[in-house]
Amino acid sequence: MDYSKYDLVTFGCSFTFGHGLMDCIHKDGTSHGPKPSAIAWPSILKSLANFKTVDNMAVPGSSNKSITKDIIQYKKYTKNTFVVILWSNFDRHTIFKDRVEKLHMMPHFINKEMPRAFWASIGNESDGDEFKRKIKSYYGDFHEEFDVYFDQMIRMNYIHSWLKDKGIQNIHIFAEHLKPQGLNQHKRFFNNFMIRDIRAKVYSYKKDFKIDDALDRPIPHPGPASHKFFAHNIIMQVAICITGVNDKQSNIVAQLQQQLPGSNIYYHTFTNKTNLIPNHLHENLFTMHYPKWHYHPMEAPNVKHGKFQKYVDKKLHWDQLYYGIVPILSHSDCLKKIPPRFDLIIRVDWNTQLDRQVDLNHWIRKAYEKGPVGFMCRDNRGPEFGKGIVEEIANDNPEDDWFGFLPSTFIIHHRKHFDHSLVRKLVKECRLAPNQWGWYQVLSQPFNDIHSSVHGFAQEIK
Repeated sequence: MDYSKYDLVTFGCSFTFGHGLMDCIHKDGTSHGPKPSAIAWPSILKSLANFKTVDNMAVPGSSNKSITKDIIQYKKYTKNTFVVILWSNFDRHTIFKDRVEKLHMMPHFINKEMPRAFWASIGNESDGDEFKRKIKSYYGDFHEEFDVYFDQMIRMNYIHSWLKDKGIQNIHIFAEHLKPQGLNQHKRFFNNFMIRDIRAKVYSYKKDFKIDDALDRPIPHPGPASHKFFAHNIIMQVAICITGVNDKQSNIVAQLQQQLPGSNIYYHTFTNKTNLIPNHLHENLFTMHYPKWHYHPMEAPNVKHGKFQKYVDKKLHWDQLYYGIVPILSHSDCLKKIPPRFDLIIRVDWNTQLDRQVDLNHWIRKAYEKGPVGFMCRDNRGPEFGKGIVEEIANDNPEDDWFGFLPSTFIIHHRKHFDHSLVRKLVKECRLAPNQWGWYQVLSQPFNDIHSSVHGFAQEIK
């Protein structure tokens, strides 16, 4: 999407304001500066996406109800406004009286000293102990997790419709703060209430985007690197390409939906194998005729990996390796057919199983910012599958699984690193090697070895 004609307007709390960044912190180290940081994610997003201007309307400490009020009261909307909302903690609650904030509540204020700014506005009842009593009563007697999730779904739907009626595009981002899988636990229920065209992302800050800390204390906000990656993630679009033949009836789709909730998944197989793909997946299914080539891929010249020649000399697994370029050709075909807006691509075969204990967010970030990341499990070395452990391979051993070698059971790569014309050229010239050697030739070698090889997380179904 071309953002250059749009003015960016952002709403949120201290995470959007930039509390704790070097240009947004009070000398006491505990409070924020008087105006939003120029290096917080809204300013970075403005540069990344080439927005015309940015107006950061975030207010530190905001609840989602107060953010809603700020959005409605904003006076500078035009047909070229683009809104991004980073919703705040779900468990913050604000009560208004006569258009003025009456109570602003956070559960952790029950047992800690409260900044006077949070309770001084309640007039005659400005005693801190009285304020704590009210907070304790609310969070003890009336606050329910499902209730605040439900409120937020309604609120987000309303704001999306309200902005859409004005012709204003908008993106919603919100976090899971109450318990680890709260939103996903109720996802099926909430899907019945969600507007279909709403653009929303769910994240956990500490799990997904925490790279560094800001300068504030005692509990620091996100640092500059965290803000940078967060900005990248807002416009980063992830697509998963599942290719091959689903002849083992795997549950890879369900595993991916759990591992990467909200991702767009596209399916690919050969024209004579569509019967193996469940009917409910056919909407996003692409097919191709089985490819043809005129050489044995193990005769490809100039393969760097130290063990490749051993396979050639002894003709190890040649019958299987003859078909080792097919996954590359299938991925190329699938990638051509998915919408171009997706810039981060995940490649996986139908007959794959994943270690659900492994957190992929670090590797997604690395693939987006540096280069392709490939995963595979080894029977004779590396972490045992299913233990939640992965091991990145060092790049100093020509015979190990990095040198001229990109593990291909599960690959994360930026779209810009896959050149379809290069694939065609290598096949035409009989130079595309099979399996991990070929993936390296396509995704890493042209860019001076930018890949990472990882043992663990993904293994083929035997």
